[in-house]
Order: sequence, then structure tokens, then C-alpha cells
Amino acid sequence: MKEYKFYGWEQADVQAVAELYKGINTPIDLYDVLSEIWCADTCAPRMRDRWTADNKTLGQCSITAFLA
Repeated sequence: MKEYKFYGWEQADVQAVAELYKGINTPIDLYDVLSEIWCADTCAPRMRDRWTADNKTLGQCSITAFLA
């Protein structure tokens, strides 16, 4: 099983109330999809120099909120 460390991961298996997006039924599903596209280019500019593949979520709040 994959290990998650994001805030709220313990309750992130709650099911969506509608089936609007194929394959995204829980917050975990959304995290998995987004973690494939997060990169230094999607990181907030002020944090970009600290972004690493080991810490993919750094600076991704704005792009994540926009997409979600």
C-alpha cells in the first residue's frame, strides 16, 4: 500500500458525492493524479528554488486549488 503524508490523508478515502471525473472518486485519487503533474514549473515562483521531486507538494497549493 502506498504511504501518504499530506494533511488530512487519514480521512482521504471518503467517496465523492457525484461521478463527474472518471477515476477520481476520493481525495487520494485526486492526489495521485496531481502528483504526476506537480513539478518545479507548477511550483509557486517564490518557492521554486527549494522544490524537489522528494517534496513534490512544496509550492503546489495555487495550481492544485485552480485545478480542483
